[in-house]
Amino acid sequence: MTRWIIKCTRCGVEKQFNVAFDLTIYGSSIWLYCKNCKANTEHKVLGFIDDDTERFIHFDEAVTIKFRSV
Repeated sequence: MTRWIIKCTRCGVEKQFNVAFDLTIYGSSIWLYCKNCKANTEHKVLGFIDDDTERFIHFDEAVTIKFRSV
């Protein structure tokens, strides 16, 4: 699982979003239900936490990491 950090564009709450796929293929935002807003809102993808180093990888860097192995 990848631990992505996302931020609601309406209320500004940041949270961890655990999924087993790469969110960079969807662009820099996704639509999810926000418990704080009580509605489906746009969430900006800020980046992810690397499991090996526990370092936060910013979204812009995550996009380039995807192409390094090619």
